[in-house]
Amino acid sequence: MRTVIQRVPEIMRQLGVYFKPRELSIGPIYATDPNLFNEELKIKLAAHFIKRSGRTKDNLLREIKEKTDEIKKYFHEEVIVSYTDLELIILVFLDGCAMLGFIDAYVNQKLNMFEISNDQAALIQQDLFLLENQIPFIVLEKLMGFETELGNVDLVPDFCRFIALMGNNLGEFTKFLVLDSVHKHPLHILDLLREVLLLDNPNVFHQNECIPTNLIRRLCSLLCHCACRAVAFISRILKRFNKSESLPQYWSMITQYSFPNVQELKKAGIEFKPSDSLTTISFRSSFFTTAQLKLPRLVVDNLTVKMLFNLAAYEMCLSEFHPNQKPWFMSYINLLDLLVDDEHDVKDLKAADILPKLHISDAEVANLINGMGSEFLPPDKDTYAHVKKKIEKHCRSRSRRRCALWIAQVYNTHFRSPWTILALFAAMVVLALTFVQTWYSVNPKN
Repeated sequence: MRTVIQRVPEIMRQLGVYFKPRELSIGPIYATDPNLFNEELKIKLAAHFIKRSGRTKDNLLREIKEKTDEIKKYFHEEVIVSYTDLELIILVFLDGCAMLGFIDAYVNQKLNMFEISNDQAALIQQDLFLLENQIPFIVLEKLMGFETELGNVDLVPDFCRFIALMGNNLGEFTKFLVLDSVHKHPLHILDLLREVLLLDNPNVFHQNECIPTNLIRRLCSLLCHCACRAVAFISRILKRFNKSESLPQYWSMITQYSFPNVQELKKAGIEFKPSDSLTTISFRSSFFTTAQLKLPRLVVDNLTVKMLFNLAAYEMCLSEFHPNQKPWFMSYINLLDLLVDDEHDVKDLKAADILPKLHISDAEVANLINGMGSEFLPPDKDTYAHVKKKIEKHCRSRSRRRCALWIAQVYNTHFRSPWTILALFAAMVVLALTFVQTWYSVNPKN
C-alpha cells in the first residue's frame, strides 16, 4: 500500500493545535471550514501565480484534469469521499495556484500587494507544511512546468528558495539542494521538506571548526594515548584490591534504563559538535581522540515544534514502500528529550553551536524540547539506537571516560587560545631545527 494524504493518526489527534491550519486551508480536509478556506485571498493569489506563469488558466487546468485518476490515488478514500472528480480537481487547482502565488509573493517580498501582514504570512507559511493541509506534489509540478520549458523560468528557483528558508530551522540548505529533492517526486510539500532535512550536506561550514585547532586536538590525543593505556592497566590492578569501587550515581542509572543528559555526558569527557543533518548524527570514542557526539543545529521555537510534530506524525503514516521510511524525526525528538533536562543542558548545547541564541530563555527552550518528548513514545525501530549504545558503552568504560576527560582538559586548559597554538608550533619548529643542528654537528658532511 502506498503512502497517501490522510488525517493525523488517531494517537496524535489530541494534539490538534499542531495539525490544524490557522490562516489558510489547502486540500480537501479543511476546505469545508469557511474561516480557513478564505476564497477571496486564494483567488487573488491564484490570479497572481497564473499571471507570473505566463500561461492561461484554461491551459493549466487542462493539464491538471488530465491527471485526475493519478491525483485521486494520492488521497485516502475517506478524505475525498464527499467530492466528485471535478470538485476535487477544481479544489486542488485553486489551492495549488494560491500556494504558489503566496510562495512567489513571499520570496519576492510582494505580500503587501495582497494586504498580508507579517503575522499572517508567518501563519500561512506554517499552514503549508501541516500534514492534514496538503495536495499532491504532482499538481505543483504541472503548474510550475517542472519537466517542460513552458512558463516562467523563475518559478522553480523561487519555490526552492522558499523550501530552503523553511528548512533552515533544522540545518543550512540552499535552493540547489532542494532542487535535487524535487526531482525525486515527493508525495507533497511536507514530504519534500522531510527529504531536504535528511540530506547529508558536506558543504555546511561550522564556524567553531578550524583545521589548526583540529590538528592540535589530535596531537593532544596522541600524547595522552600512553597515559590512557596506563590508566586502563592501573584500573585493572585496582579492581583486584578494591572491588567495592563504584561508578558515579548518574552512570549507575544507565543500568536502570535511563540515559545521561548533556551535563552528565560532559562529565564523562564527551563534547558536542554540529553535524550536517539528522542522517549524520553520530558518536565517536577511542583512545586516540576525544569522545564526540555530533548533533544537527536546531532553532527551537514554536514554529520548529509544530514542524517537528507534523514530520513525526507523517512518519507514522509512511508505508513500507516509501524510499525513506526510517522514523528519523520520531527518533530525533526522543534523543533530544533524553539529552535535555533543564536550562543547563541548553546552555551547553548553545556553547557547542548546536542551539542558537534566541529571544526566549534557556528554560523555555528546555520546556519546549521536553514538551515534545512527553508526547512521543520511542519508536519501535529507533534510528539512533546504535548511537545510544555507543554512548552507554563509553560511559561504562572507566578508562575511556578518564582518557576523554584528560584530553578535553589538556585541550581546554592549554589550547583554547590561538596564541598558545602558535606557541606550540613555534616550539616544535625550534626543537626540529635544534635536532637538525645537533645531528650535523655530530655527523658533519665530508
